Amino acid sequence: MRDIVIIKIDGTVEAQKLSGDSTADFNLIGGIVDGFVERAPIANYTQLMWVNEEGKIRGLPHNPKAQRLWDEAWGEGSDYIVGNVVITGDDTEEGETGVLPEGEAQRLVELLSK
Repeated sequence: MRDIVIIKIDGTVEAQKLSGDSTADFNLIGGIVDGFVERAPIANYTQLMWVNEEGKIRGLPHNPKAQRLWDEAWGEGSDYIVGNVVITGDDTEEGETGVLPEGEAQRLVELLSK
């Protein structure tokens, strides 16, 4: 099981587990972000931020908590994060969604819940 962190536009931050089934996990992430997924590395390329690929076009609301993580990785003003977001570990060489290090999901939940 792989831990992920979900950062919703309503300010809710929660940890959840992926099943390990690639198709099911990809569908779960797509459901959380409500559409086609786009991934971008953060945290020195050790984590991925999954967002709705069409979020800005669709006018999804800004996600300030996810924006904090983006700004830490790439600098303020480098992008504008909208919609629900999922944080995972970086992809493996086999293309599987990577694992967040032990305790990282809980650390992110605590950090972003402040």
